[in-house]
Amino acid sequence: MGSVAEVIGAFLRLGCTSFGGPVAHLGYFHREFVTRRSWLDDGQWASTVAMCQLLPGPTSTQVAFSLGMRRAGMMGAVAAWAAFTLPSAAVLAAAGAGLVARGTEISGAGWLAGLRALAVAAVARAAWSMARALGGGGPLIGAAACTVAVLAVARAFGGVAATAAQVGVIVAAAAAGIAMDRGDRATDMSRGAGAARGAAANSNGAREPAAARLHGSVAALVLAALVALSFASAGAPPVVQAAATCVRAGSLVVGGGHVVLPLIERPFVEHAWLPEGTVIAAYALAQAVPGPLFTMVAFLGAAMGQPDGPWAAAGAAALMTASVFVPGLLLVVAAMPAWNAIAGARAARGAMRGATVAVTGVLVAALADPVVPAGITDVTTACIAAGSLALLARPRVPVVAVVALAALAGALLA
Repeated sequence: MGSVAEVIGAFLRLGCTSFGGPVAHLGYFHREFVTRRSWLDDGQWASTVAMCQLLPGPTSTQVAFSLGMRRAGMMGAVAAWAAFTLPSAAVLAAAGAGLVARGTEISGAGWLAGLRALAVAAVARAAWSMARALGGGGPLIGAAACTVAVLAVARAFGGVAATAAQVGVIVAAAAAGIAMDRGDRATDMSRGAGAARGAAANSNGAREPAAARLHGSVAALVLAALVALSFASAGAPPVVQAAATCVRAGSLVVGGGHVVLPLIERPFVEHAWLPEGTVIAAYALAQAVPGPLFTMVAFLGAAMGQPDGPWAAAGAAALMTASVFVPGLLLVVAAMPAWNAIAGARAARGAMRGATVAVTGVLVAALADPVVPAGITDVTTACIAAGSLALLARPRVPVVAVVALAALAGALLA
């Protein structure tokens, strides 16, 4: 077990430098916690990412929360979430409080074009890193390519099909991994006596799983109560109704932060809580700051509360941020005991191998669409992406320096 201070230090740096959206965040996390710090191995990483991909909510934030829990318990989980999320939430809240309904002009800024090009480089590097970790040669690479093809077809249909395909390929890949691993069962059986002895030796540690199950049950009950209350918010002040919308969005979003925009935009516009241009501006600016895209709601909360003063703006931003993130974090706590029990089974080795293939395929598919089309629009942005990729490949170059250079290049050239 590590310390909470260690978790805060690691995730605060990432919260201030992790540009590029949820897919790029996974690349940063893999580099930091698997390759550099060795907090977990590739199998444990694949298990954590697969679980968070299957759950509704902000995937990269749920992975950060899970890594913090693995390293320093529940306090470490909360510390990881706060350190990774609050820097971008604070920046966006400040921007929302000072907004003058012309935020849609942000989307055409040159520096933002530079950061989108950087996102291409970050995701490409993450895809390459995870592909190298696959091993196994042609069959696994072919399976990852099939995953990419399935996701590309599903994305063409959009909506529910794209979301269901992302979940489906992970489940199918895990099942295929179990089937392929059956050939090793004889070896597993020969080790059965040793496993039994290990289980007996660990029987004194049963308190931790029992505590995890208790935490999971409480988290599930709290989440159910929050969702129920969110449907009973009619007649409440607009900020409370908007927070209820964030609870429902955070409980339903599967597929990354980009999916949260339609779930947030429609009720905000329909109830006239904010103009549509303000919601789009929040989304555009969220892509230009580090950290999770879900922090766009801090911008919206501050914009709603600003007419009542700075303290009201800060309070509304905090309420919105908590409302959209808490459901996904409660889902992690609720699902973790069952997931760990599955991961401890004999078949888990094959399932995690298959999940690794699927997660790699998801990463490559996201690179193809929407990351590259949004980030590379001309020769200039292609050059910024290539230069950023070259710099990111050099471990001694700080990520924040690459971010600054990409934004500067975009401002001057794009």
